[in-house]
Amino acid sequence: PDRSTFAPDLAFGAYIDRLAEDIAARFDGSLRLVGFSMGTFIALNLAQRLGDRISRIDLVSSAAPLSTGDYLPAMAGAAVFRMARTQQKLFSAVCRAQFLAARHAPGLLHHALFSTARGEDAALVRDPRFKAMLRRMLLGALAGGAVNFRREITAYVADWSSLLATIRQPVTLWHGQDDNWSPPAMADYLSHTLPNVAAFERLEGLSHYSTLRHWLRSSGWGVERRP
Repeated sequence: PDRSTFAPDLAFGAYIDRLAEDIAARFDGSLRLVGFSMGTFIALNLAQRLGDRISRIDLVSSAAPLSTGDYLPAMAGAAVFRMARTQQKLFSAVCRAQFLAARHAPGLLHHALFSTARGEDAALVRDPRFKAMLRRMLLGALAGGAVNFRREITAYVADWSSLLATIRQPVTLWHGQDDNWSPPAMADYLSHTLPNVAAFERLEGLSHYSTLRHWLRSSGWGVERRP
Protein backbone atom coordinates (compact mmCIF):
# COMPACT_ATOMS: atom_id res chain seq x y z
CA PRO A 1 0.00 0.00 0.00
CA ASP A 2 1.06 3.60 -0.57
CA ARG A 3 0.28 4.66 2.98
CA SER A 4 0.06 3.04 6.40
CA THR A 5 -3.09 2.77 8.44
CA PHE A 6 -3.02 5.06 11.46
CA ALA A 7 -3.62 3.21 14.71
CA PRO A 8 -5.79 5.64 16.67
CA ASP A 9 -6.23 5.54 20.42
CA LEU A 10 -9.48 3.57 20.34
CA ALA A 11 -10.82 0.57 22.19
CA PHE A 12 -9.66 -2.62 20.49
CA GLY A 13 -12.98 -3.51 18.86
CA ALA A 14 -13.41 0.00 17.45
CA TYR A 15 -9.82 -0.03 16.20
CA ILE A 16 -10.34 -3.33 14.34
CA ASP A 17 -13.59 -1.99 12.86
CA ARG A 18 -11.73 1.10 11.62
CA LEU A 19 -8.89 -1.00 10.21
CA ALA A 20 -11.29 -3.34 8.39
CA GLU A 21 -13.14 -0.38 6.88
CA ASP A 22 -9.86 1.15 5.73
CA ILE A 23 -8.72 -2.11 4.10
CA ALA A 24 -12.06 -2.61 2.36
CA ALA A 25 -11.96 0.95 0.99
CA ARG A 26 -8.34 0.82 -0.09
CA PHE A 27 -8.17 -2.51 -1.93
CA ASP A 28 -10.31 -4.13 -4.61
CA GLY A 29 -11.01 -7.82 -5.10
CA SER A 30 -10.10 -10.72 -2.86
CA LEU A 31 -7.33 -10.34 -0.32
CA ARG A 32 -4.81 -12.55 1.43
CA LEU A 33 -4.28 -11.93 5.14
CA VAL A 34 -1.03 -12.74 6.91
CA GLY A 35 -0.74 -12.80 10.69
CA PHE A 36 2.65 -13.13 12.38
CA SER A 37 2.89 -14.12 16.04
CA MET A 38 0.32 -12.12 18.03
CA GLY A 39 -0.81 -10.76 14.66
CA THR A 40 -2.77 -14.02 14.49
CA PHE A 41 -5.30 -12.32 16.75
CA ILE A 42 -5.46 -9.24 14.51
CA ALA A 43 -5.69 -11.24 11.28
CA LEU A 44 -8.52 -13.45 12.52
CA ASN A 45 -10.50 -10.47 13.81
CA LEU A 46 -10.12 -8.81 10.41
CA ALA A 47 -11.08 -12.02 8.61
CA GLN A 48 -14.29 -12.22 10.62
CA ARG A 49 -15.20 -8.65 9.68
CA LEU A 50 -14.14 -8.78 6.02
CA GLY A 51 -15.73 -12.15 5.27
CA ASP A 52 -15.69 -13.10 1.58
CA ARG A 53 -13.18 -10.36 0.79
CA ILE A 54 -10.53 -12.62 2.34
CA SER A 55 -9.57 -15.52 0.08
CA ARG A 56 -6.93 -17.08 2.35
CA ILE A 57 -5.06 -16.59 5.61
CA ASP A 58 -1.43 -17.41 6.43
CA LEU A 59 -0.61 -17.65 10.13
CA VAL A 60 3.13 -17.53 10.79
CA SER A 61 4.53 -18.40 14.25
CA SER A 62 0.93 -18.16 15.37
CA ALA A 63 -0.15 -17.28 18.90
CA ALA A 64 -3.29 -19.05 20.11
CA PRO A 65 -5.58 -17.71 22.86
CA LEU A 66 -3.85 -18.11 26.23
CA SER A 67 -7.11 -19.47 27.63
CA THR A 68 -6.81 -22.63 25.51
CA GLY A 69 -3.74 -24.18 27.12
CA ASP A 70 -0.94 -23.96 29.66
CA TYR A 71 1.42 -22.17 27.28
CA LEU A 72 3.01 -19.52 29.50
CA PRO A 73 5.71 -21.70 31.10
CA ALA A 74 7.15 -22.32 27.59
CA MET A 75 6.89 -18.69 26.37
CA ALA A 76 9.84 -16.30 26.36
CA GLY A 77 7.50 -13.33 26.88
CA ALA A 78 5.50 -14.94 29.67
CA ALA A 79 6.22 -12.22 32.26
CA VAL A 80 4.72 -9.50 30.03
CA PHE A 81 1.55 -11.49 29.39
CA ARG A 82 1.12 -12.28 33.08
CA MET A 83 1.45 -8.57 33.92
CA ALA A 84 -1.07 -7.66 31.23
CA ARG A 85 -3.53 -10.10 32.76
CA THR A 86 -3.22 -9.11 36.42
CA GLN A 87 -1.06 -5.98 36.89
CA GLN A 88 -2.04 -3.35 34.34
CA LYS A 89 -0.22 -0.45 36.02
CA LEU A 90 3.04 -2.37 36.17
CA PHE A 91 2.49 -3.57 32.60
CA SER A 92 2.08 0.04 31.41
CA ALA A 93 5.26 1.09 33.21
CA VAL A 94 7.22 -1.79 31.65
CA CYS A 95 5.98 -0.83 28.16
CA ARG A 96 7.16 2.75 28.65
CA ALA A 97 10.53 1.49 29.91
CA GLN A 98 10.87 -0.74 26.85
CA PHE A 99 10.24 2.24 24.57
CA LEU A 100 12.99 4.22 26.30
CA ALA A 101 15.32 1.24 26.00
CA ALA A 102 14.51 0.83 22.28
CA ARG A 103 15.33 4.50 21.74
CA HIS A 104 18.40 4.91 23.95
CA ALA A 105 19.82 1.44 24.61
CA PRO A 106 18.69 -0.82 21.76
CA GLY A 107 21.56 -3.24 22.27
CA LEU A 108 20.56 -3.95 25.85
CA LEU A 109 16.91 -4.44 24.92
CA HIS A 110 17.84 -6.70 22.03
CA HIS A 111 19.99 -8.83 24.33
CA ALA A 112 17.22 -9.03 26.93
CA LEU A 113 14.59 -10.06 24.39
CA PHE A 114 16.72 -12.71 22.70
CA SER A 115 18.83 -14.10 25.51
CA THR A 116 16.93 -17.40 25.17
CA ALA A 117 16.82 -17.51 21.35
CA ARG A 118 16.56 -21.05 19.98
CA GLY A 119 16.94 -22.78 16.63
CA GLU A 120 17.91 -20.58 13.70
CA ASP A 121 16.81 -17.51 15.68
CA ALA A 122 20.08 -17.79 17.62
CA ALA A 123 22.02 -16.96 14.44
CA LEU A 124 19.46 -14.52 13.07
CA VAL A 125 19.54 -12.26 16.12
CA ARG A 126 23.26 -11.61 15.55
CA ASP A 127 22.56 -10.21 12.07
CA PRO A 128 23.01 -6.38 12.09
CA ARG A 129 20.20 -5.98 9.54
CA PHE A 130 17.79 -7.91 11.74
CA LYS A 131 18.82 -5.85 14.77
CA ALA A 132 18.18 -2.60 12.87
CA MET A 133 14.81 -3.82 11.57
CA LEU A 134 13.74 -4.98 15.02
CA ARG A 135 14.65 -1.65 16.57
CA ARG A 136 12.44 0.16 14.03
CA MET A 137 9.60 -2.25 14.77
CA LEU A 138 9.93 -1.75 18.52
CA LEU A 139 10.08 2.03 18.26
CA GLY A 140 6.96 2.03 16.11
CA ALA A 141 5.05 -0.41 18.31
CA LEU A 142 5.99 1.32 21.56
CA ALA A 143 5.70 4.94 20.41
CA GLY A 144 3.43 7.43 22.13
CA GLY A 145 3.65 5.75 25.51
CA ALA A 146 2.93 2.37 23.89
CA VAL A 147 -0.84 3.04 23.94
CA ASN A 148 -1.59 0.90 20.90
CA PHE A 149 0.78 -1.87 21.96
CA ARG A 150 -0.81 -2.02 25.42
CA ARG A 151 -4.30 -2.06 23.92
CA GLU A 152 -3.48 -5.01 21.66
CA ILE A 153 -1.69 -7.03 24.36
CA THR A 154 -4.57 -6.43 26.78
CA ALA A 155 -7.08 -7.64 24.17
CA TYR A 156 -4.90 -10.64 23.31
CA VAL A 157 -4.61 -11.94 26.88
CA ALA A 158 -8.41 -11.92 27.26
CA ASP A 159 -10.36 -15.02 26.20
CA TRP A 160 -10.97 -14.76 22.44
CA SER A 161 -11.24 -18.49 21.78
CA SER A 162 -14.85 -18.16 20.54
CA LEU A 163 -13.54 -16.24 17.51
CA LEU A 164 -11.85 -19.34 16.09
CA ALA A 165 -15.06 -21.16 15.16
CA THR A 166 -16.22 -18.19 13.06
CA ILE A 167 -13.24 -18.27 10.66
CA ARG A 168 -14.34 -19.97 7.44
CA GLN A 169 -11.53 -18.91 5.10
CA PRO A 170 -8.78 -21.47 4.33
CA VAL A 171 -5.84 -21.14 6.72
CA THR A 172 -2.23 -22.24 6.29
CA LEU A 173 -0.14 -22.53 9.46
CA TRP A 174 3.64 -22.06 9.37
CA HIS A 175 5.37 -22.89 12.64
CA GLY A 176 8.93 -23.53 13.76
CA GLN A 177 9.26 -26.53 16.02
CA ASP A 178 11.88 -24.73 18.15
CA ASP A 179 9.67 -21.68 18.74
CA ASN A 180 9.83 -20.49 22.35
CA TRP A 181 7.83 -17.29 21.80
CA SER A 182 4.73 -19.02 20.40
CA PRO A 183 5.16 -22.65 21.50
CA PRO A 184 4.33 -25.29 18.86
CA ALA A 185 1.42 -26.41 21.04
CA MET A 186 -0.33 -23.16 20.07
CA ALA A 187 -0.23 -24.01 16.37
CA ASP A 188 -1.27 -27.58 17.14
CA TYR A 189 -4.34 -26.25 18.95
CA LEU A 190 -5.24 -23.93 16.08
CA SER A 191 -4.80 -26.74 13.56
CA HIS A 192 -7.45 -28.78 15.37
CA THR A 193 -9.81 -25.89 16.13
CA LEU A 194 -9.98 -23.61 13.10
CA PRO A 195 -12.71 -24.92 10.78
CA ASN A 196 -10.76 -24.76 7.50
CA VAL A 197 -7.04 -25.52 7.86
CA ALA A 198 -5.71 -26.07 4.34
CA ALA A 199 -2.12 -26.91 5.35
CA PHE A 200 0.18 -27.01 8.36
CA GLU A 201 3.89 -26.47 7.68
CA ARG A 202 5.87 -27.76 10.67
CA LEU A 203 9.41 -26.43 10.27
CA GLU A 204 12.16 -28.32 12.04
CA GLY A 205 15.06 -26.27 13.41
CA LEU A 206 13.26 -22.95 13.04
CA SER A 207 12.02 -20.70 15.81
CA HIS A 208 9.92 -17.53 15.87
CA TYR A 209 11.58 -15.01 13.55
CA SER A 210 13.42 -17.57 11.45
CA THR A 211 10.01 -19.02 10.56
CA LEU A 212 8.91 -15.56 9.41
CA ARG A 213 12.06 -15.31 7.27
CA HIS A 214 11.29 -18.75 5.80
CA TRP A 215 7.73 -17.71 5.00
CA LEU A 216 8.90 -14.48 3.35
CA ARG A 217 11.37 -16.37 1.19
CA SER A 218 8.84 -19.06 0.30
CA SER A 219 6.25 -16.45 -0.63
CA GLY A 220 8.64 -14.13 -2.46
CA TRP A 221 7.62 -11.11 -0.38
CA GLY A 222 10.57 -8.75 -0.52
CA VAL A 223 13.23 -11.09 0.85
CA GLU A 224 16.02 -12.38 -1.33
CA ARG A 225 15.85 -16.11 -1.80
CA ARG A 226 18.77 -18.32 -0.97
CA PRO A 227 20.72 -19.57 -4.00
